[in-house]
Amino acid sequence: MIGTAMAAKRFKSKVDRWILLVLIAVIVIDAGVIGMIALDGDEPLTTTVTILVLLSAAAFVVSIMLSTHYTVDRGCLRIASGPIRFKVPIDRIESVRASRSPLSSPALSIYI
Repeated sequence: MIGTAMAAKRFKSKVDRWILLVLIAVIVIDAGVIGMIALDGDEPLTTTVTILVLLSAAAFVVSIMLSTHYTVDRGCLRIASGPIRFKVPIDRIESVRASRSPLSSPALSIYI
């Protein structure tokens, strides 16, 4: 492919059902807590701040669910998961191996 540009290849993260269920449960519980706080909030400032924090947490979880992907482009592996983004030059990758550790990389699946 000398002299031609290679098109970027994008790969969405696979999603384990149990991870999806946990993330959905977090959002549902978050929404329930927001509703309870909104109905019972005695202190307007505290209620508002708490709701904003909970909404931010829910937005973070949704952004991870919708945007976790990997792109190979221009000699780099670009990783995106919610607001977290980084890139790794492909020539710096020494090895690739399967892992079931949720700490090994941003992914919505730990099973191969």
